[in-house]
Amino acid sequence: MTGGPRDSKTQVKSGGAGGARTALALADEFAAEPALRRAPRIWAIRADLRRSLGADTAALGDYDRALQLVGNDAERRYLVSARDRLGHAPQEH
Repeated sequence: MTGGPRDSKTQVKSGGAGGARTALALADEFAAEPALRRAPRIWAIRADLRRSLGADTAALGDYDRALQLVGNDAERRYLVSARDRLGHAPQEH
């Protein structure tokens, strides 16, 4: 990954679907980092971005991954709610 967080933030501010696509590309890079691979929030971010781009099936997979990793009840409730908004029943984890 090049540029660091400040450059990444600037790239994401382009707005609209292009901004979401840019943010998703960055989230993909972050998710590939060993230190972040087991962080549920990166998967939740990816899911939210994919949902905003209309990629519901991919978003469901990322929500499932986040649910597998999350240890906080409040975050779990958010993830289940977000998944429900896609019109699919959440899987128990």
